[in-house]
Amino acid sequence: MNTCYDAAPGTFPNEFCGAFTRDSEGQVVDFLTGQTNADFFEGGFVQFDVLYSFDVADAIGLISPGERGDWGNLAVDFSLFQVMHRRGETAGVFNNSGDNGVGSFGDPRTSGLVDLTWDRGPARLFWRVSWRGSALASPSGNNKYVDLDGNFVEGTSAHFMNNMSFSYDLSDLMNNYDNPLIAQIGVNNVFDQRAEDDIVRRALGHFTIQDILGRSYTLRLRSVF
Repeated sequence: MNTCYDAAPGTFPNEFCGAFTRDSEGQVVDFLTGQTNADFFEGGFVQFDVLYSFDVADAIGLISPGERGDWGNLAVDFSLFQVMHRRGETAGVFNNSGDNGVGSFGDPRTSGLVDLTWDRGPARLFWRVSWRGSALASPSGNNKYVDLDGNFVEGTSAHFMNNMSFSYDLSDLMNNYDNPLIAQIGVNNVFDQRAEDDIVRRALGHFTIQDILGRSYTLRLRSVF
């Protein structure tokens, strides 16, 4: 019945209006049930990924010919995600509720990752930079915000977070290759950025759990049986 009476202007009555029968007093006395797709969602996205790996010694050789040695391998992985458009329709009524959220901190229009991984023998160093584009205070435009000085706030700048880890395969030290033991130490929020450092970002909720916790450390031991 909602699909019948909530139809877009110019489309009432529609095929759903014949799915129920009223008596002479207007009461519904019979109805048909069935499956129908009353809602749809569509969107356009672009994802871009680049992975490049090289021997560090080769790179050093370009700067200083003749310099060789085992300097390990460095891999650079870059990914970018861009939301182009989103829209939906419910019961024949167009809505842009999907687009209303695009551009918010939790649903950025642009986001990406940069991963750096250095490997040399049993050692591995990993560094990740995650970022999301500038966030609007009100993606729908329905709300207005002002700062303490009475200036209108459009949003906040791009958000970056740096995490790193270092792992070491202890198989050589323990002379155990059948059940390798890998130790890893991780540092989240390397630069200890805090939500309270930016009053506008804090008021709008444009921060992550790592911005609340600050720098934190993890220690893991992983074994393969």
